[in-house]
Amino acid sequence: MKKFGIVGEGYTDKVVIRNILHGFFIEQDLEDEINPLPENDKGGWNIICDYLASRDFRSDVSNHEILILQIDTDITTKDEDSIKFGVSHRDEHGVELTVEELFGKVKDKLISEINSGKSGFYELYADKVIFAISVHCTDCWLVAYYVDDTVIDNCAEELRKTKLPNNIQFSKSKKSGCHEKLSTVFLERQNIELVAQKSPSFHLFIQQLQTITL
Repeated sequence: MKKFGIVGEGYTDKVVIRNILHGFFIEQDLEDEINPLPENDKGGWNIICDYLASRDFRSDVSNHEILILQIDTDITTKDEDSIKFGVSHRDEHGVELTVEELFGKVKDKLISEINSGKSGFYELYADKVIFAISVHCTDCWLVAYYVDDTVIDNCAEELRKTKLPNNIQFSKSKKSGCHEKLSTVFLERQNIELVAQKSPSFHLFIQQLQTITL
């Protein structure tokens, strides 16, 4: 049984989460203990939701000590996707939700998807499921480290116009290895703590990791 499975929207998201796990559990040797899921590496929130309701997900919960569920909230900023996903980034009065409120609503949505596959499954295994809900994407967690101003919108563009170390040119492509290089800062626990102070959604993720005993 592997210690961690990472369910993420895309390859680069899983890379960032993996380095966070290595840095947070710095005293543990996790080299062969982190498994990216689903194995076909297809991304997107709709595929994630289908997976959460599937037998494959329930099997993966059984075969890992902890499952990390990563999803971006940028889907809630687009009206069409927001309607399909079922979570808006505004309340009934049109007021924009706080990061904490949005995190909670997306978490509830993911739990609903899990239980749609098998009623009550989440409640049985809640202690094995961690939510890495990035507002509005994992690039924003990198922005919180590399850019002075903490932003949650257009984070990829923020990274593109920022002078990054070692002349790294930011790219969303997994072939560039950009996220692998930039997220190595999370291999140091002090950098995780720094970003947790600046990014509320990152902080909510780290709070959950603090409850884990390996």
